[in-house]
Amino acid sequence: MQNVLKASKSLESTIQEAEEELECISRQMLKARLCTEKDPMSDDSHSLHTSASTANIVSKNHQMNNVPSTEL
Repeated sequence: MQNVLKASKSLESTIQEAEEELECISRQMLKARLCTEKDPMSDDSHSLHTSASTANIVSKNHQMNNVPSTEL
């Protein structure tokens, strides 16, 4: 039983670290997108592609956060 508790705590820690890393990456992507949108020399199609890519990643992250811990 103690092994299960240790494994559970380790898994929770790993999940928390992964969530923090995802948040950091999301912030970096948002900053990059904002810089791209502010750049007057940037191509509009590139800005739209960047926005779509960011939205897709955010959507995937949201889906991961809704997975019950028993499925991880």
